[in-house]
Amino acid sequence: RGQVKDGHISFFCQAAGYDVQIGRAGIKYVVHGRKNVPSWSIRENLVGVSDLKVVGSQPAPTRVNFFLGRHSSSWASNLPAYTSVSLGQPVKGIHLSLRLSEGVAEKIIRLDSGKEIEQLRFSLRGIESLDVDKRGRLLLKKGSESVHFSAPVAFQEVGGKRVAVEVAYHLTGKKEYGFTLGDFDASLPVTVDPGLVASTLFRWRWNL
Repeated sequence: RGQVKDGHISFFCQAAGYDVQIGRAGIKYVVHGRKNVPSWSIRENLVGVSDLKVVGSQPAPTRVNFFLGRHSSSWASNLPAYTSVSLGQPVKGIHLSLRLSEGVAEKIIRLDSGKEIEQLRFSLRGIESLDVDKRGRLLLKKGSESVHFSAPVAFQEVGGKRVAVEVAYHLTGKKEYGFTLGDFDASLPVTVDPGLVASTLFRWRWNL
């Protein structure tokens, strides 16, 4: 779920494990350390993009109250909630959004007709290595710790039916990645949907 306070958008998926903050420059994941293991901070940025347009896009039926801290000046109540946020068009004709679904934050990428996904690339900081495993997942590693993005799926709507499109992660640098697509109808939009997976339960926080 999400909420807006003083120009900030915050999203939570219940339970502990991760905090995720999103701002105009990109995304920050904070992995909560296990016992005797410090927290792990990962920053994800879109290459060549420094000003994301973050807007709550799918209102939730619930409202949210904040009563944190000792001073009532920092409290807020009856704040709007969201299940999804739009990050605008980091590249013209390529729409990016994030959706919370069953404990996973899904990155939804929609390409307008005629657009190429190779124009969209992501860089990661705070990791030691980046790899794609045999299952098509994107592995982020630091020491003995690791998280992964699930293998992506892609599809088009053709004649009212969803048609699968082959898609895979593509490493474009030591700590940089993008996607490649198989054959598809370039006259129609394409949707790509990978999700971040690190545990069975997450908590997400998004801030502008």
